[in-house]
Amino acid sequence: MKIALIGTGMMGERMGGRLLDAGHELAVYNRTRARTAALEARGAAVADTPRAAAEGAEFLITMLADAAAVRATTRGETGFLAAPGERLWVDMSTVSPAESRDLAAEARRRGVRVLDAPVSGSLGAAVKGMLVILGGATLHMGPSGAGSATKLAVNAFLLATMVAGSEALKLGSAEGVRRGELLEALTRTEILPAWVLGKLESLGAGEMRTAFSLALADKDLRLVEETASAASLELPLARAVAGVYARALEAGLGDRDFSAVDTAG
Repeated sequence: MKIALIGTGMMGERMGGRLLDAGHELAVYNRTRARTAALEARGAAVADTPRAAAEGAEFLITMLADAAAVRATTRGETGFLAAPGERLWVDMSTVSPAESRDLAAEARRRGVRVLDAPVSGSLGAAVKGMLVILGGATLHMGPSGAGSATKLAVNAFLLATMVAGSEALKLGSAEGVRRGELLEALTRTEILPAWVLGKLESLGAGEMRTAFSLALADKDLRLVEETASAASLELPLARAVAGVYARALEAGLGDRDFSAVDTAG
């Protein structure tokens, strides 16, 4: 099967690798061409435009940072919506539900079937093929926009939990409890998920690599706030958590893993 992949950043590259491992014919496009080198070396065809990547593909996947990046690959003569033929567009980017619905409507006007299917999981999960797809391939959440809404709900919980773990350690440290001992105590409870404890342990050892950047976490929390505001919904915890990540971003931690929020403030 020929598949087009638009966006070969940290997550997209690993997803593309899984597609190649499964024996699919893969065409890729990325605005920064150098980011396609690893997949090209494994046999992927590198296209000069999104449209060229889409031509002849049965499925097209976008894995991009935000809605602006997605729109930039859809429009104009070089956009993939201009490619002839029928295909299913699976948008795995994290965008707002409203943006997802708008993108879907535009695609359908061009005769392209579309599914918003953002993913939940780490880089390691992408390598192992264990990402959870919040759309139709794994969990069907509803009509256009439902997958994006689910992804924002998941990330709101994830990012708040990271802050909760960080603040628990700061509280204990302020009262003289050593970080290592407090982490040991927390591992004996069911309060914090294992992934939070793992990230806090890695941060303490100075071994954390970026799996999900703090800049993208900040972007997702702004989408949460925008979506809540559009629904006239008050989310005071999400607003407070967004403030914590915004301050960490202002402190220059945007390129680091989102768990670096533990080191801010």
